[in-house]
Amino acid sequence: MNQCRQELSITTDYIASHETYVAEENGHVVGFYGMVLQDSHAHLELLYIEPDVLQRGYGRSLWRHAVSRARLLGAKHLLLDADPHAERFYEAMGAERIGEAPSGSIPGRNLPLLRFTIHENVDE
Repeated sequence: MNQCRQELSITTDYIASHETYVAEENGHVVGFYGMVLQDSHAHLELLYIEPDVLQRGYGRSLWRHAVSRARLLGAKHLLLDADPHAERFYEAMGAERIGEAPSGSIPGRNLPLLRFTIHENVDE
């Protein structure tokens, strides 16, 4: 995680220039996502859930919210570079692996590149 600290740090500038949302439990942030619209697709740059609240539906809720926001912004696809440990989650949400993308933090490491096709007026 230390190698990825800079890449995964959220600043006020990031929040001002990206769609950024949080999930809370009892007033505490337990997860968040950050997304930006790029041409006809949205890029989900971050989606993080605190490890101690995994399997409680926060990831699924944030995913659905991101898809809904991307649809409202006019995106046709949602793209993301996934942590390899989260790839199965995104595939379960309907994303498909379309290649690999270089890690922004670890030279020589590649991450799964996934794409989710956004359908109009459909609950994902």
